[in-house]
Amino acid sequence: MIASFIAALDEANALIAANPAEAAKIHLAEESSSADEALVRAIIADPASKFSTAPLNITRYADFLARTGQIKSRPQSWKDLFFADIHALPGS
Repeated sequence: MIASFIAALDEANALIAANPAEAAKIHLAEESSSADEALVRAIIADPASKFSTAPLNITRYADFLARTGQIKSRPQSWKDLFFADIHALPGS
């Protein structure tokens, strides 16, 4: 089941990368959103927006949570927080 879920995420991420305009339309239809399509498309296409199966910047977030006392101990790796099926991905 996990492998199927990961494959579906990879497929969705590929669609988003290949066709941000279509991804924006799908998002708006699925969310029944009244957001402006051009805005959603711009957010999706923004180079700072990353759509990836690999968890990104998790260690930075965990550092912040530990520094502010929100968690007692900082995980050694992003892999401590995610299932083994994605450990081979280039997460951070």
